[in-house]
Amino acid sequence: MKYSKITQIEKKLCEIENELIRNGIFLEKLKDIDYGVQILAKGTSVEGKVTIYYSEKKGLSVIENTKNDATKNFVACFNGQLFIPSAPKSKKFFAYIGSDEAGKGDFFGPLVTAGFFLEDENMQNDLKNMGVCDSKKLNDIKISEIAKKLHAKYKENIVIVRPSVEKYNDLYANFKNLNYLLGWQHATVFEEMRKKFPQAKTAIFDKFAEKRVVENFLKDNRDLKVEAAIHGEDSHIGIAAASVIARDCFVNRMKELSKGYGMNLPLGAGKIVTRAGKDFIKMHGKEKLNFVAKTHFKTMLELE
Repeated sequence: MKYSKITQIEKKLCEIENELIRNGIFLEKLKDIDYGVQILAKGTSVEGKVTIYYSEKKGLSVIENTKNDATKNFVACFNGQLFIPSAPKSKKFFAYIGSDEAGKGDFFGPLVTAGFFLEDENMQNDLKNMGVCDSKKLNDIKISEIAKKLHAKYKENIVIVRPSVEKYNDLYANFKNLNYLLGWQHATVFEEMRKKFPQAKTAIFDKFAEKRVVENFLKDNRDLKVEAAIHGEDSHIGIAAASVIARDCFVNRMKELSKGYGMNLPLGAGKIVTRAGKDFIKMHGKEKLNFVAKTHFKTMLELE
């Protein structure tokens, strides 16, 4: 079962899933409960919890635990009603640095953080025409195509921080916390971008922690306004551009590492990655993992 062990609830959620996705709402199961399930409804800028129950007497019912546009529209769709459009908001354009990372959940390969400075509305429209969006919605071929266009046309607006895997492991040993390491990388992106574009007043990163985690690592740019955006790749095209650039850089580096060590180093984590780790040790020795893998991952314990 994808969402619930209760057949009636599972059937209903699967029936409305595509309609929700078409309207920008994605579902994530939180937990099974007595007579029901708790679901997280994720919109483009907000998310909230809903609870669905089933009983033979009352049938299906839903409770909107969090009240926002995402949960409101989930309930409307669940009850067979039309989606309720949000009140239109006039947004005044402002320039900002957007940043995102790739490789955080991958045992093999580096942790890449990229930044993109979005200067004006013409650039924003150009990015839309290129097809820039959250990299998780694109396959790697499309990501490569868009990344090449971004590098060709907006090279100066791009900053990439990509420590080698060996350096990553040294940094993690120093920080002893992945969010702190990420905070340092995003802050480094912002500071490098500010050298090129001192007029940049705002930096927005796809939220992995509270903004102070990044602010604490700023040195020469304490006046920079830093913001953290939930699902930032959907709400800020500058972050989406950074996500495409970071993912493309990560995938290319994985190809280089695979070629250099004469074996396929798979993405992600899990059984396939564990098997690849054991094969790597047989070919190159365990000490060489420091050059290709994030050695603080629990995967290391499975390679004993």
